[in-house]
Amino acid sequence: WLLLLLPLLAGCGAGLKETGRLPILNPLGINFGGQSFAQIDMRLQANGGQPTGSWSNRGRFTDNATEVTVSDVRGFVLYQPILSARIEPSSDSLPASITVERVEITIRVTDPQTGQSVQLKLDQPQNLLLTRAGGNSNEYVVPEGAGLRATYEATGADDVATLQRLVEIVTKGGENNVDAQIELSLQVAVEESAALNEKTLTFEVSRGTGTLLF
Repeated sequence: WLLLLLPLLAGCGAGLKETGRLPILNPLGINFGGQSFAQIDMRLQANGGQPTGSWSNRGRFTDNATEVTVSDVRGFVLYQPILSARIEPSSDSLPASITVERVEITIRVTDPQTGQSVQLKLDQPQNLLLTRAGGNSNEYVVPEGAGLRATYEATGADDVATLQRLVEIVTKGGENNVDAQIELSLQVAVEESAALNEKTLTFEVSRGTGTLLF
């Protein structure tokens, strides 16, 4: 899929006119030089034992060095592919399945050259199902092509202005700094929820994308 994406990145001016989309590679700024895992420490809330977790990342991603007209921006979609997942430390009582039912992603993107900054809070409307690989494994299978897919939609003038500022930041040559915070909650059978307390959920991730919609 990356090969398919490269022509858009190389000529996204034309791509923008034809499809109304502007792709951004690795908008969470994840460093893939040494490892490609995102670890989320799980905690149980007091009300009903609902497992929750969070993950933070500070990194950089490269601009799309292109000229676009900053107008009529209507949305931003952030997609982070999840290749697999595992719970550590392992246990015989781990849940057979885990549903990631609520995801909130907050990202602040800053252009070091101009000092411009923008913060967006994105929500994922669809659940993500993780299924235990079988036996006593602590590995969980993720449906092919699944991942965290969160959106920010322009419903008012302030939202449009926020997205326009994001477009300015990601199209002005050079690298951008990004601070990302992911908050999520899980759903498991009540009798299995305690099995996740004080454990770590580790996602194997791929290089995610952001897509600005015009």
